[in-house]
Amino acid sequence: MATGAYHKYRALLSQLKDLISRGPDDSLEAEELRDQMDPLWFQLSESERAEINKNVKLPKVA
Repeated sequence: MATGAYHKYRALLSQLKDLISRGPDDSLEAEELRDQMDPLWFQLSESERAEINKNVKLPKVA
């Protein structure tokens, strides 16, 4: 069962992705979202982290 931290993290992640799609990912607003997300990450279970990470698209390394 997903925790409140999971739902909050997913909501913030969605906001962050939307913000990044509209501009640079190092804006003050983006950093503030990340600051809110950091403590939530450590409250997530291993399975919740895996669920979030399975949808992460990492850039290709040259």
